[in-house]
Amino acid sequence: MEIDIDDKNRFIVLYRDAGFSIRKIQQIIGGSLRTLNSWKQRLEDGENILDIKEGRGRKKKIVQFFQKINNYAKASPHRVSLRSSGAKFGLSKTSTGRALHELGFSHKKIVVQQTLKKDEKSERIQFCKELLEFPDEITQSFWADESGMWLSEAMRKKVWIKGNKIVFSAPTDDIKLNMWGAISSKGATNLHIYKENLEGKVYCQILAERKIEMERLFPEGYYYFHDRHSVHKSKVFNDWAKDNGIFPNLLPRKSSDLNPIENIWGWLKGSVGKEAPKSEAALIRSLKRNWKKMNKNFILPYINSLYERCEKCIKAKGDYINY
Repeated sequence: MEIDIDDKNRFIVLYRDAGFSIRKIQQIIGGSLRTLNSWKQRLEDGENILDIKEGRGRKKKIVQFFQKINNYAKASPHRVSLRSSGAKFGLSKTSTGRALHELGFSHKKIVVQQTLKKDEKSERIQFCKELLEFPDEITQSFWADESGMWLSEAMRKKVWIKGNKIVFSAPTDDIKLNMWGAISSKGATNLHIYKENLEGKVYCQILAERKIEMERLFPEGYYYFHDRHSVHKSKVFNDWAKDNGIFPNLLPRKSSDLNPIENIWGWLKGSVGKEAPKSEAALIRSLKRNWKKMNKNFILPYINSLYERCEKCIKAKGDYINY
């Protein structure tokens, strides 16, 4: 059975349970302010505004359904879906969604992140304190990282059409391209695209090809930061780095939120997705073309955000921050 909830029931829940103002309730359910204020006054006078006066011919509605949904969603948010909740309370998906919305709930993406241990939090705090104490390590550093993108990730998800839906065929030979890049307050290296797995020799080869670009931007020397990928800590790489005048610094464990290039990867993949390349060659061209759109002014806010990131991380006692 599907329950239809009328405006008076909605008004009671929004006014009494949610504590909404009359103006806000009007935006949600409509009606005149005069009527809504009249209902408010009748409630405050102890009158049951759900009582049906003789001759009006309207059925009584049950506000408990709103209250049950409210309690259920607050107690078990991870179990709530419009279909399951609607079936549980005898409501349609549309009515359930409207009820949850009017009760102040919103449908948001779940953010899954690792739990930081005490020593990992301490490591993050110490890292942030050192960066703030020696700000040159922010402004005179390259922040490097690797990422990857599948051709299927770049396919267009929505199009404007009339009539029937359009079906696109998935790539017959879906491929993944790996990427390495580094950004700094003075600009970025070129994007390095490769297919093989990241191993010590591969990483050394990447930096050997990009080293001259970093030296051109910082002829007097620079710092180099990357995460704790096993290759970054390998003897093969560290011996090569020492012989070639690169002195790498490791970010704390589980600290992608403290590496500004992570934001660049998100922007890059979004930009490539808008172009919807349909072949490996087109994907490579799109990645390189969009990467080259970045200039110093585009990158600098991400680098400068490290000051605020560090302060927030310290204030959060080493826990994750929203970046």
